[in-house]
Amino acid sequence: MKFKELLDKAYKKFKTSNTNVVFQYTISIDMKIESLLNTTVIKKDMFYMKFPNNDTAYLGLGKIISHRITSKSELHNLTEKKYSTINNKNQKLSFFGGLAFNLDDENFYPWENTPKGEFYIPKILIKQNKQKTEFTYSKLINNSIQKRSILNDYKNMLSMLNKSKLKNEPIPKIKFKSEDPNQNNYIQHINSLIKKINKGQLQKIVISRLVKYSLKSRLSINKLIEYFNKQYANCFNFFICFNKNNIFTGSTPERLIKLENNLFEIDAIAGSSKRINELKSKKEIIEHKHVTKHIYKTMSKISSKLSQPKKPEILQLKYINHLSTTISGILRQKMHIININQ
Repeated sequence: MKFKELLDKAYKKFKTSNTNVVFQYTISIDMKIESLLNTTVIKKDMFYMKFPNNDTAYLGLGKIISHRITSKSELHNLTEKKYSTINNKNQKLSFFGGLAFNLDDENFYPWENTPKGEFYIPKILIKQNKQKTEFTYSKLINNSIQKRSILNDYKNMLSMLNKSKLKNEPIPKIKFKSEDPNQNNYIQHINSLIKKINKGQLQKIVISRLVKYSLKSRLSINKLIEYFNKQYANCFNFFICFNKNNIFTGSTPERLIKLENNLFEIDAIAGSSKRINELKSKKEIIEHKHVTKHIYKTMSKISSKLSQPKKPEILQLKYINHLSTTISGILRQKMHIININQ
């Protein structure tokens, strides 16, 4: 079905139901996300994500629906929301976003200007895998928007893709600014915590420090993502641009959960060392068992079947090695993935 025909159908559904309609139109394009990143300047409400050991990647621009989350009750209410949709591919409605580890705590520096949680539908979504690249245009149909403006906007978006020009941006020079605490104090603090653990005063603790750098020119997002995907191919690589002064980017091997129908997989990654032989130490094995036991105990309460390998695998990254165990199972009843993570 052509774009205008489907749009007419969406407006008809909106008028008869008197309910806002999420309109989505998907086409295949002869373009790679990497090429788009080479031609695109970082913009507000722009994100990229690529999954570990998987050729599926997403690039999103803009928002048509957004839900900011500041509490567990708001998160629960989000799962109850229903949307009227119409699209040309019979695809499920997909939200993108994330959450802080703890919604109860107040954000502190340097996270005070970053949302605790947000899930949204991008206006433009580029999805790429080995077989193809798809372009999805989304719009919320309601009384405030005219059909003609959507037709023009869609044409403009396609034109923007076709007219994209390569931006040969130099790699920005990075300058060290400060660290808190400094390296010597940080090591002293670690040693004092190790003593407390050895005495049984602490069981496990995660510490960090803040290191600041400055860039002499604008961040080249395409070169950053190219570096992540090359160096850390078996990690989840991402960036989220909240606004021009607030960009969150990173690379992690951890997958919180994968849920398809009632089948789930959870990666327990704990116990780490640069040297593989050190992963056999008592400390690393205990640390890994602590995490796997917690996940197994938690999921056993809501699962009809649960399995775990007898021994962990070694996840080898360029900068470190981890003990890794994938715990899988079947849920007793259908649950929203957000409710599981709570």
